[in-house]
Amino acid sequence: MIVCAHRYTVRDVDRRSFKVIDSKRAMLGMCYILESDLTLPPDTNIGANNILVVREAIQGKKLSVIHNFEDHNKYGVCQVGTAVTWTKNTTEDYALFGAPGCFTWRGNLLGQKTGSISKYQHAVGEDNFLEFRKHGHMGLSVVSGKFYNKREQFVAGAPHVIRGERGTGEIYFYQLNPISDSLEIDNTRTLSGGSFGAGYGFSLAVLDANGDGLDDLLVSSPFSDNNDKGGAVFLYLNEDDSLHPDTFLEIRGSGPEGQFGLAVTSVGDINKDGFDDFAVGAPYEGAGVVYLFLGGVDGVSGRKHGEKWLKAKEVASQLIRAEDFLAPGHIPLPSNFATFGSSLSGGMDLDDNDYPG
Repeated sequence: MIVCAHRYTVRDVDRRSFKVIDSKRAMLGMCYILESDLTLPPDTNIGANNILVVREAIQGKKLSVIHNFEDHNKYGVCQVGTAVTWTKNTTEDYALFGAPGCFTWRGNLLGQKTGSISKYQHAVGEDNFLEFRKHGHMGLSVVSGKFYNKREQFVAGAPHVIRGERGTGEIYFYQLNPISDSLEIDNTRTLSGGSFGAGYGFSLAVLDANGDGLDDLLVSSPFSDNNDKGGAVFLYLNEDDSLHPDTFLEIRGSGPEGQFGLAVTSVGDINKDGFDDFAVGAPYEGAGVVYLFLGGVDGVSGRKHGEKWLKAKEVASQLIRAEDFLAPGHIPLPSNFATFGSSLSGGMDLDDNDYPG
């Protein structure tokens, strides 16, 4: 299990008095990879084995601060662990960490093999950060899957990138180069979408929605300005072992300013029909709603062949509303219970009935 404190802050210490210099601080973030019994690992060396922090900004297990660690133009607000995932298909335990604040919020993607004492791999460094746009927030979402040529790619969303008429938000695809031991971007695969401020790539999920054995990609755009201004998600179906930028299904939210897509997740095959299903959160639609969609031959059950976009309420198999939990007989919740669906996770069989949820 990985747990992160993405707002973990380091403060500098005066070398003579050893007093904390409160004005010099850096919100670096820190992640722990816990044992199966949720205990801390025995080795507590920073940046080694089971703990990850930006080692360019601090060094050693005693958190010895190096020069300009608080520089926000580099590592000062990296916020490692804003997004995190285990890689999906690798045979080794390899973890991905999003750090959207690095290099003036250009963002970063870090990867490390569990238990490794070698330095983690990174996508953005001082040698290439100028290739990325400021304030793009790459690493706000991270996933992995086999989307091209049956090789595993590491995927990072940069929902606030602006590139002229291409709109806002991009999805970057990386691969681990075993020779150079680095994360290398494949610029030919970059996905772009959404209108200005739509937040394309805010959340990502990997699933096999149409049951063909290939990884499909679900991309959210929670601030999308469709007719109902309720957000949207885009489902890219893997065809011929490839994702095609112009071939996707758009599902539009219906609640005004509901931010449909602020969170998305695969929930596994909950009805055992051979298609992976998924959930989408709309936390500002009323007190919050979670939409459940069933997969199908065309990606989503209820979709007619060839349809380019759908209304969420017309094809969702179930809507779980915050108000449902306030009804008599449920667990008591505060009357101001709200933003239900802000984060989601699925695919676990918690009650051991052979059905994921």
